[in-house]
Amino acid sequence: MAIDTNVLDTVRPSRRTVVRGAAWSVPVVSMAATAPAFAASCGATTYAYTLDWNTATINTSTSGNAVTATTSITGPAGSSAILATFKSTTTGSVTRDSDNLTVSSETNVGNLGGKALNISHSSPITAGSGNRQTVAISFNRAVTGLNFYISDIDSSLTNVGSQRNPVYSGWWDRVSLTGTYTPNRDTNLRGSGTSNDPWYYNDSDTNVGNEAAGARVKVTYSGTIAANTTITLEYWTTQAGGNQRIFLTDFGFDAKGC
Repeated sequence: MAIDTNVLDTVRPSRRTVVRGAAWSVPVVSMAATAPAFAASCGATTYAYTLDWNTATINTSTSGNAVTATTSITGPAGSSAILATFKSTTTGSVTRDSDNLTVSSETNVGNLGGKALNISHSSPITAGSGNRQTVAISFNRAVTGLNFYISDIDSSLTNVGSQRNPVYSGWWDRVSLTGTYTPNRDTNLRGSGTSNDPWYYNDSDTNVGNEAAGARVKVTYSGTIAANTTITLEYWTTQAGGNQRIFLTDFGFDAKGC
């Protein structure tokens, strides 16, 4: 029986087809080989990151009682950005001021030479830890050696009534923070930073000022805070009537590049 060579030519691939298929396969192999190498490189290297409030961009969303602020922290060349989240909730009679979880207008907060994040309550404030703001802080990648200042932990007691029937308006900040950290507080501050023994100024009527030293505590978490694990700050007053404010300064920490 005769063989139809035209059929064979149709079935058999031409040399050009084989070569063209081989040429297309080379980049695929190359990309597969290089992609894991990049991932291994950035994931094996530790970088120093700084959340600088002078240049930070904050995105805010609200859901019920919760206000969430996020900001992206850019690392050195070769690393990818880390997302920091600040989630605020309130308990009791607390009204957050309009600039809460925004960057301060002050440029030398705590006499540290930069801007900071506002944590603020509007007037009139109500005394007692049952009236507080809670800010949960987390990162989308594990961080080590986190450090920052909490600034402007002070007080004010102003007589706005008569001598016979005085009415006082002011605040006396109380601040607590969770986690395992080393605190380094200014000498006028008292307390250990727990809910039962919060930081506070040593008298009831010293308004230190937003851009002054003397009312700060620096906290350093020497260990690692796992990804999406929160540390929690609580803020309230034991003296009612005015408004109140503290600041969180720049955050520094180390983290893997990706």
